[in-house]
Amino acid sequence: MPTFRRSKLRTEDPDNVLWPIMGLYTDYLVRSRYKADFRRQYAACALHFGDWLRSEGAEAGDIDEARIDRFLTGHLPN
Repeated sequence: MPTFRRSKLRTEDPDNVLWPIMGLYTDYLVRSRYKADFRRQYAACALHFGDWLRSEGAEAGDIDEARIDRFLTGHLPN
């Protein structure tokens, strides 16, 4: 049976609008005892959200429930 290559997740991006708070987020994941693979995946998801925020002309301080809903329902595939 073929093995699948593990996709490379982007977990660092100093230009991302969420980068200034990523340390706090990853510290939370460590303290909450998330496994390393999950921490990588969640960090990559947060950076994806940060990319989308920038494409919308938004910053970290502009995050609200409506914006999160637009990201989840309008941007991400079903």
